[in-house]
Amino acid sequence: MVELLMAAFVMGIGLLGLTSLQAMAIRTTGTSARMQDAIRLGEQVLELASAEGTQAYLGERSQSKSTAAPKYLGAGAVTEFYKYRPVDDTQGAKGTLMPATAADQVFTVTLNQVEMAGAGFGQLVQVTVQVQFIEGVTSGGANVLRTVSFTREVIHA
Repeated sequence: MVELLMAAFVMGIGLLGLTSLQAMAIRTTGTSARMQDAIRLGEQVLELASAEGTQAYLGERSQSKSTAAPKYLGAGAVTEFYKYRPVDDTQGAKGTLMPATAADQVFTVTLNQVEMAGAGFGQLVQVTVQVQFIEGVTSGGANVLRTVSFTREVIHA
């Protein structure tokens, strides 16, 4: 009888450990999904800034100036907010990222630029994109600020 009680006790401890492991796996999966979204969002903004610089530079070289005002380059620091799309609509599927206000944002994207040097027709700038989001309550009971940063040198007119 004592052996059965000991076996039940050991099995109970093992099941508690498995329950804790499952909870940690669920939290880690959520963190990794948000980190993946932050990386994708940062790369997207960096690519848009790079494309904007390339278009401006090529337009300057061919003397056909663009009438579109630059969104990212030459504007100093740029901050944008994004959240998850709550429902399917004409702009995208539920769960995809969409622009947001500061009040309901999930991700904060900040683009900074530092002028490096003139390069003939263009200006070389170092563009840094930083994406931040707050990880929900962790096992320690505190929120954690997660940050992803990207840097690239971009030439623009």
